[in-house]
Amino acid sequence: MAGLAFVPDAVRAESQPHAPLGPRLRSSVVALYGTLAVVATSLFISWPINVWQYVYAWPGFNFIRVPARFVVLTLLALAVLAASGFERLTLRCTPRAYFGWTAVLAALLLGEYATPGFTGVPFTLDVPAIDRWLATQPKPFVFVEVPVPRDLGSLERQQTRAMLHSTVHWQRTVHGYSGIRPGLHDQLNQILHRFPDEPGLARLRELGVRYVVVHTEQYAPGAWPAVDARLRTFPQLRLVHLEGTSLRNRAVTAILLETIRGRRKPRSRFRAGRCERRETACLAAGKSPGSDAISRHFGHGRRGRHPLALPRPHHDR
Repeated sequence: MAGLAFVPDAVRAESQPHAPLGPRLRSSVVALYGTLAVVATSLFISWPINVWQYVYAWPGFNFIRVPARFVVLTLLALAVLAASGFERLTLRCTPRAYFGWTAVLAALLLGEYATPGFTGVPFTLDVPAIDRWLATQPKPFVFVEVPVPRDLGSLERQQTRAMLHSTVHWQRTVHGYSGIRPGLHDQLNQILHRFPDEPGLARLRELGVRYVVVHTEQYAPGAWPAVDARLRTFPQLRLVHLEGTSLRNRAVTAILLETIRGRRKPRSRFRAGRCERRETACLAAGKSPGSDAISRHFGHGRRGRHPLALPRPHHDR
């Protein structure tokens, strides 16, 4: 229908045989909206040439989040052109025939825009228990979840899952999803791909990240032992909580690490014993897995105790 707008009108050509082309184009609605349709379409397509990459930084254009917004202008132009084509098609019709064709066209439009019954697919997201436990910690804090996938589709799903997990405690996170990715966001993804490493941990501390939630079951088969070995080499991380019973047999579903800024002051023997007695009571109450298994995994010698190891029960000293 829109294409009929560009068909030469013989009746108007006979009435204006000597009208210049320039003035006719300037006063033509078809020329205006035809140009608008071409320009708007060229801004949201990427083939044969991606025009958007050259104009997205122009004033005014930089407020547009995605070039697909120009589809609205294209649809507007096509609607006007379709109306002009319909007018040209029914130009010589009688009034009765004109209203008849209008009714037919209106019925076709209603049929095109009719929407059948939509049945949604139920979806539920089970928030991990470690995120619920994190909600009981003192606030405010900033957290991050790993692992972070490399491929774009899996990365977007992981980002949105982390955002949904944050609704349990409504604390800040470095994860996010949008049509525009800032440079810092891409940098953080690269850091979390390599987690843990020294520059990445330093950058996370600069951003104020306090907790790192490690979902061990989300690592590829055979990848977790290497990550586990690297975690034990960083004194900047301290094991706070874990879900499961044993890290060696992968029964642990997630662990929670806390980033440490600088060296921690040593506790006095009295305070250390009091804290360990309290932690032992928590372990006995089932609030956390046995510290013996954790200490055996990470190592707990007096000189070689690793920051990831939970304190041993008081009777072990």
